[in-house]
Amino acid sequence: MKFMQLKIPTLGLLLLTATLSATPALAATVTYNLRADLGSITMPDATVVPVWGFADDTAGANSGTVTVPGPQLKAAPGDTLVINLSNRLTVPVSIIIPGQRLIPTPTSAGGRVMSFANEVAAGATSALTFTPLKAGTFLYESGTNHASQLPMGLYGPLVVGPGVTGQAYPPTATNAGTTYDREEVLLFSDILARFDKTLNKYVTYNSDMVAGSNPNIANYSTLYYLINGKSFPDTLTPGVSAPPGQRTLLRILNASGHNYMPEISGTYYDAAATPQPHAFSTQVIAEDGNLYRFAKPGVAMVLPAGKTLDAMLDLSGAGSQGYYAVYDRRLGLTNASKFPGGMLTFVASWGPTENCSPFKGDVNGDGRVDLIDVILTLRLVLSGGYNANADVAPVSLSGLPCGNGAAGGALTIADALLLLQKAIGLNSY
Repeated sequence: MKFMQLKIPTLGLLLLTATLSATPALAATVTYNLRADLGSITMPDATVVPVWGFADDTAGANSGTVTVPGPQLKAAPGDTLVINLSNRLTVPVSIIIPGQRLIPTPTSAGGRVMSFANEVAAGATSALTFTPLKAGTFLYESGTNHASQLPMGLYGPLVVGPGVTGQAYPPTATNAGTTYDREEVLLFSDILARFDKTLNKYVTYNSDMVAGSNPNIANYSTLYYLINGKSFPDTLTPGVSAPPGQRTLLRILNASGHNYMPEISGTYYDAAATPQPHAFSTQVIAEDGNLYRFAKPGVAMVLPAGKTLDAMLDLSGAGSQGYYAVYDRRLGLTNASKFPGGMLTFVASWGPTENCSPFKGDVNGDGRVDLIDVILTLRLVLSGGYNANADVAPVSLSGLPCGNGAAGGALTIADALLLLQKAIGLNSY
């Protein structure tokens, strides 16, 4: 009996200790002050497109700038997310987060549901609460008049994680590769337009909406294809960074009403006794905040409308720098029907002290490397001047022109000679 009296409390203590040790960190309340307002974005061809977007006013009233996509929201799994939404538009707006818990409170007009939940009237402010948050990558978007307000730009990324530092999801026996060194967000969307025969030009859906014409979205098609609210070549700034020797988690989202297919490819090689492809692999580990039972390797990823994917870009075995194209395999690669443009950017795989790029050499900014660039570089060498685009030598092990690095440095005759080789076709970097 004495033995039993000792065993029961001891067993209870062990169970309590195990429970406490398995308990995650205490959840927090994360608050953002968002403003829905009118703004604009400028395309590479200088076309200014009016948008409805979100601004982050957390630092103070009207302190944020309207952007498309909206500001990135971040929280940890289990947290409570509070969004104080201030609506400065002339129509009601709401926020829903597909994949996160929501109690529907639909609003109808004329027998039609106009809002799924959380509607905020024009000129009003309301607190919207989402709890508890589950780990993953999600879109927050307007749930009011969905077909109109999403094409106008009322969407943005929500990143919930990591629960443990550098861990996107709790690993499983069959999908253990959930840890990462850094993360990047790639949000795909588009701008719609119609061709006006009277004006002999494209008119965007956004312009018609702002003018109050209540357009039918079925009469519009895609004019600009966007990654993070930009079309190529604007997508190069700031671009995507994935240093060699690291694992980068790509959080990929589609806020468009169309399906896209992001593809990642590259042709640079590591220095090795036997040349072999740059150590490179991509595996999709989750979608819509749900960890796959098995990771799916692949280069091209199917990204339906409203979908989110978590893809692990593993460069942990890379021995040198690289530059990888990311583009829509369905060829949304134009700006107002002109190529190149659209959904095209590059993954820059080099360290923070380096400045490598196959686009280097265009000193005068005319879109090509020719003898004029060589002459301009020679003048800079003689005068002691500097231009980052002329800073190409030395070349990295993988063939990329890296120059003196991010800090810059004096240009030399080696820079001019390398550009001469490029201009006459002896070097194809």
